[in-house]
Amino acid sequence: MTRKWSWLAGALSALTIATTSLSGCVVRGRAAWVVDTAPPQQEQEVQPAPRDGYIWIKGRWENQGGRWIWARGYWEQQRQNYVWVDGRWEQRGGQWHWVPGRWEQGGGGVTVGGGGQADVMWEVEAEPPAPQMDQPNEIRPGYVWIRGSWEYRGGQWQWRTGYWEAERQGNQWVEGRWDRRGNRFVWVPGNWSVNVNVGGNVQVDTAPPAPQIEQVPAPRQGHVWITGRWSWEGGRWNWKGGYWQQQQQNRVWVQGKWQNQNNRWLWVEGHWE
Repeated sequence: MTRKWSWLAGALSALTIATTSLSGCVVRGRAAWVVDTAPPQQEQEVQPAPRDGYIWIKGRWENQGGRWIWARGYWEQQRQNYVWVDGRWEQRGGQWHWVPGRWEQGGGGVTVGGGGQADVMWEVEAEPPAPQMDQPNEIRPGYVWIRGSWEYRGGQWQWRTGYWEAERQGNQWVEGRWDRRGNRFVWVPGNWSVNVNVGGNVQVDTAPPAPQIEQVPAPRQGHVWITGRWSWEGGRWNWKGGYWQQQQQNRVWVQGKWQNQNNRWLWVEGHWE
């Protein structure tokens, strides 16, 4: 009897050790980490040239043995009618949780470029619902809040909540948005644009083109139309179409604008007052 209980205790002990070890175990694209310290800023990883039939899974920080270790990106074979959603670190209370990347059924979406929220595009006939309010009350130094957005999956609208992402030095996050093009709605992915930043504002040497004539949609209750603008990205001007933003109570939206200062053009961000 003693020998039997001794064997059982040993088995339970081994199971406990194995279960504890799994908290930091990685299974190619999947992991279960919960840590007390924030991950470092995202590494500036050079994405290889596109590879037919494959998508690039971006690198990420892993916490192994109490240390942060950078895991480089890798190619993974594309799955028909599926899109890849990148994993990310999320703060929950006083801890950081790793949300593993995953394949999701496309439902009208296609993967472009490399994967993740900024690389998933939808083109649908149904108008997206009004954005939900998910802006956090806190300000987190060194991080940018990626606002939530509506995704069209399996013929239904699903809200994807916002999350924090580490800032990228010399880059600015441009929010994704739904654009109306004829009788269809197209998701324009968010992206990190390369800019010259001074005090958080973009400065360039060449004057922006004249604003494009933009058809402003009919008023939408509880929302404000943010007019389109020229954005300096990768050494050239790109037009960013306007979009709806939810009205903030007792505040007015001041549109952003380009200003000429000492022969340089400075972008002054739009803001609520």
